Amino acid sequence: MKRILFLLTAFVAVIGFTGCPNKEPEYIDLGTIPEQYLATVPYEDGQTFYLQHESDRVVIPFKVMRYRVKAQGNNAWGFDEHLEKSKPSPTVYFDYEIDITTCKPDYPLFDIDIRFSNGYMADSVYYDYPARHKYAQLSCHQMYASIPFIGEPTDLFKVHETFEVNGHVYHDVFEFPNENQDLQGIYIERLYYNYEKGVIAIDMSNGEKYLRYEEE
Repeated sequence: MKRILFLLTAFVAVIGFTGCPNKEPEYIDLGTIPEQYLATVPYEDGQTFYLQHESDRVVIPFKVMRYRVKAQGNNAWGFDEHLEKSKPSPTVYFDYEIDITTCKPDYPLFDIDIRFSNGYMADSVYYDYPARHKYAQLSCHQMYASIPFIGEPTDLFKVHETFEVNGHVYHDVFEFPNENQDLQGIYIERLYYNYEKGVIAIDMSNGEKYLRYEEE
C-alpha cells in the first residue's frame, strides 16, 4: 500500500512540474485573396498612371507592378496583459496570400515610390487581432496609411463625397494625413485616395501638390 501511495505521489509531482502535454500544432492554408479585397487597390500589373505637379505642370508617369506572394502567420501571440490571455494550445500556423502593388515614378530625381500590401487574414479566426487585417497597407515616401477593404467600416477615416482635381470630379475620396511626427525635410503631408482610381492627390510639406492627371 505504501508503495502504491509513493508511486501516485511521484506521478502527481511529475505532472505538476511538467504540466499536460500541448497538442500538436495545426497547419492551415487560407487560400487565395477574395476578389473584393483585391478590388481595394485598382491598379493592374503593367499599367501606367500619372501625377502632375500643380505649379510647373510636369507630368510624372508611374509604372505599376502587381504580384502575389505566400507568407505564414500563427496564433501564438504570447501573453497579453490587456487581453488577459496567454499563448493558445494548439498553435495554428496558417499560410496566406499577400497581394503587393508597387508604383514607381519614371522620372529623374523623383523618389515617391508608392506600395500597397493586401494580406488575406481578414477573415481568419486564427490570428490574434483580425481587425488589424481588414485593410490594405499603403506606404509612400515616409508615410503609412491603412485603406479599409471594400465593404468594411470607414468611420475612422475622413471621406470626401466629391473631390475635384484637374477638372475631374472624384467621389468617395479618403483623406489620409501623415501621422509620423518625427519627419524632417520634405515629406508627404496628406494623401487622397479612392477605390476607383487609386491616388488622387498628394500634398507635400513644402506646399507642393501632385494631382492625378487623366489623359484626354
